[in-house]
Amino acid sequence: MNRVRWFQANFSMSMRSIATKISSLPLEIDGDMGFKVDKVRNDSVEANYFERFSWIESGVDPFGREFSFERVSYKAVRFTLSKNYPELEVIDAPRGLSSLFSRFAEFTNFEATIQPIKIDVLHWAETLRASYSGAFRISSMSVSDLGVEEGVTGSLTVSSREHDVKAAATRLLSRRAYSVQKLQVVLRSRISDASLTLASDGSVKSNADIDPDILIAVRQAIPYQQ
Repeated sequence: MNRVRWFQANFSMSMRSIATKISSLPLEIDGDMGFKVDKVRNDSVEANYFERFSWIESGVDPFGREFSFERVSYKAVRFTLSKNYPELEVIDAPRGLSSLFSRFAEFTNFEATIQPIKIDVLHWAETLRASYSGAFRISSMSVSDLGVEEGVTGSLTVSSREHDVKAAATRLLSRRAYSVQKLQVVLRSRISDASLTLASDGSVKSNADIDPDILIAVRQAIPYQQ
């Protein structure tokens, strides 16, 4: 996995009850949609959601004969539901999650609530820094809504290949209004460095697969949203 996004969710039922509901909607051959449960625990459910798309393609061969055939594709969403905040984790998701959320609403009799989280990225990064045992630095900071002058705003990215940019960015942006949208952080271990992008929408991205232990640390550092 190299992209993960978290949501706040309330399903008003136990994880095992959710697993039972999901299992009752399996993906079937030629079915439009369905679930596949991977793991069930008392406090979490790991599963996949699949949605089938089909369309007809037509054309004309070199002999002037018309032809058509059906194409089929599947959209897959891997996710984990948990009793603990943040309750929904979506892994390497394609664009558009409305169909998955609609299925959640249906099997909970429309009692489920799912909402995106808005995170103070600097708080997230500092909590991760405090809990991570290896070397940690913020290598890039991207801000938007930067107040330039009356009626003028802009965007800015401050980065360094060697140094932590937080202090320098704070000095540069002092006395100006701005919103931090994302941070690139580097977590160093004895084996290798992991470069991650933390975003204010509650997501983390990496060009390489994210180490499971690092992902756990990133998830546990997410600031709680009331």
